[in-house]
Amino acid sequence: MSLPSAKNNISTQTKLHYIERQDWLIIILISVISTIMLFANIGYKYLWQDEAATAVLGERMMKYGKPLAYDGKNLITMDFITHKDEQIMDYLTGNAQTAIQYFIDRRDFKTDTTWIGQPWGQFIVAGISLSFLGHNTIAARAPFAAAALITVILLYLFIKKHFQDRWMALIAVFLLLFNTYWILHSRQCRYYALTGLMLMITMMVYAYWQKGGKFGWVFFVLSGWCWFQVDFGSFWPVIGILLMLALFHSWQRWTETVKAATVLAIAVAPWVLYYEISGRLKTALLPWRFKLLGNLFNMNQFTIPIIFLIAAGLLLAYKWRKMSSLPQQLILACLLIFPVSLIWVTSVAPWYFHRYYVHYTPLAALLMAWLFVEFGKWVGQNGKTIKLPVIVAFVISFTVVLCPLPSNLVTWMIPRADLTIRFNPLGTFIRPEFTILKDEILGDGFDPNRTVIELIKTKARPTDEILVNYEDIPFMFYTNNPIRGGLSCFRVEDRSSMPRFLVVRKSVSFVYWPAFMREIKRYNWKGISVNASAAVFGNNPEPACQPEWLFAWHAHNNYVLPKLIVAERISDTTDIDSELSSTTKK
Repeated sequence: MSLPSAKNNISTQTKLHYIERQDWLIIILISVISTIMLFANIGYKYLWQDEAATAVLGERMMKYGKPLAYDGKNLITMDFITHKDEQIMDYLTGNAQTAIQYFIDRRDFKTDTTWIGQPWGQFIVAGISLSFLGHNTIAARAPFAAAALITVILLYLFIKKHFQDRWMALIAVFLLLFNTYWILHSRQCRYYALTGLMLMITMMVYAYWQKGGKFGWVFFVLSGWCWFQVDFGSFWPVIGILLMLALFHSWQRWTETVKAATVLAIAVAPWVLYYEISGRLKTALLPWRFKLLGNLFNMNQFTIPIIFLIAAGLLLAYKWRKMSSLPQQLILACLLIFPVSLIWVTSVAPWYFHRYYVHYTPLAALLMAWLFVEFGKWVGQNGKTIKLPVIVAFVISFTVVLCPLPSNLVTWMIPRADLTIRFNPLGTFIRPEFTILKDEILGDGFDPNRTVIELIKTKARPTDEILVNYEDIPFMFYTNNPIRGGLSCFRVEDRSSMPRFLVVRKSVSFVYWPAFMREIKRYNWKGISVNASAAVFGNNPEPACQPEWLFAWHAHNNYVLPKLIVAERISDTTDIDSELSSTTKK
């Protein structure tokens, strides 16, 4: 009889310890890569409009105990102007109190200007970070990037625990970390990363509850309540799906599920009333069909290809009886979340922004990893090498990360006139957004906000008023000056004082130009040379808003994007009417 090899003589306890040590090494590696992807050059680009709103409201939260939209100097409103608003805008631009009352009536904030446009969770997180780390760009973004890093680690642990497959967990993390738009959104001072983290925590707590964990339903209620305080938009469809699945899969414990739903409803009810959510539904800027196609495009192109979603559904149906109960529920929950949220977002949001869907990217990574691993097992079931299924799964994952063809198979069938494909080059074999990801991580790329704000700061006194037609809130964060303008046209024509500086983006078509033009023509201005193109947005992470793609589209159409117009009010010199003449028609 031959002696047993050392490998075969390892005790079960030692094997388990070896597996745990492997996982810790993997988590360390994942953490290092995630830190590079999420934190590298995170302070290079200045905050853009939405980020700056979160940071400013966060600091006001720390100062006043609540996020005030108006601090006596500058006003923040929802970045949303309808045709109805434009019809009365002329009556709002001259008097601060008249404008504030209008936006109170529009339910942007309370009568004391306490912000209710979004829940306060993101403001608390941003405010605490800015209080401890200082008033700067890195401090504003760091806690959100940290939330994304935690999400990556939790995704690995979640899959490893409930699917018992380390390779599936690794593939899911790989798919997530190299999703360009998940990384871009996660590096923002905005609720996106927090929402993704709360989604991941809620899924973990749900799994714990369904496995019979002690006080599981209580933890589910707690995680759901915290999620609501971060993002009350995405909360509803996912919580509804999970409660429905809990009811059907654990019918013998139906009273516990009903109790969880009831307690959670009671817990969020006061905040539903306080945030006036019944009035949050905004006027759609597009017909429902166009929003649906736009959301479908974003989901298919940047989150999960529709063909993989369908394939995962068919695979689940085929393997249903062979799977244990909890993995069944988790895969089914992920499959249901995508179409239900697609309908939900299309119905309640005014536009098809990818930001309303980006937090589902970890679940998309989970679904695709499961699909690819199962396909690898099928391909390699008669193979001679035990690693063949893993190799197949990683090859497919690597292909999906690099190549847009799986997405394009559906996108090519959608009428281009209905989407912003002209702003989103699809690519054929390599995803074009990787150039954007590279610039983001390496600290390259375009940043008009930094250029113009640093220029103004060298010239302006603290009391000088600055007239900005858009991207006005970054000026509120990086300067101490009174700011006029923005989409709300706040104090644009206030005669109690005069603006000293002017910053104009001619490319912005969605502001109320007549008020700005009247105010600009009241004074003589001397232009200030600035080397910054008038891209509509600064560091906006939306696919359709990337400056690189917009520049390419403008070049293709023989249109040169104009420079930002920056000027100082003087008493006698040539004015800038000639530069603005093409804007008066907008």
